[in-house]
Amino acid sequence: MADIKFTGGKELDRALGKLPDKVSTKIERKAVRFAMKPVLETARARAPVDTGAGQRSLRITSRQRKKRGVVYAQVDTGKGNLSVGDTFYLGFYEYGTKERQTKSGRRLGKIDETRWLRNSLDDNAPIVVERFTGELRRILKEEAADMVRKAKA
Repeated sequence: MADIKFTGGKELDRALGKLPDKVSTKIERKAVRFAMKPVLETARARAPVDTGAGQRSLRITSRQRKKRGVVYAQVDTGKGNLSVGDTFYLGFYEYGTKERQTKSGRRLGKIDETRWLRNSLDDNAPIVVERFTGELRRILKEEAADMVRKAKA
């Protein structure tokens, strides 16, 4: 993975800590989803194409772990797993397969690992961090302005 330099994390954490939990989680999820858009675009461009269903199924999902403060986003098929549903073959291309054969013994060969999804994240990691911090700062400024406006009213 690329070397990433991240500055201002403590400042952003302090600002988020001053907000109610629901508000800070909402802000973090919005920022992390915004940051992951380049990864989604790259993944769609690199995804193996059969009918196009795999490309169309890719989504950004964001969740919060039970533990406070851990919000994450990922690109997946909307089902949460590459190897499930109508787009199960995406997992074959991402992780590869061993030599396969049918029940009658006909050999189907193996599929080499392409890492198309993992490489999409690796290639965009510095951009994701930059977009995340920028969007987080922008949203926090908006929230602060809204709080000041509400306090005056």
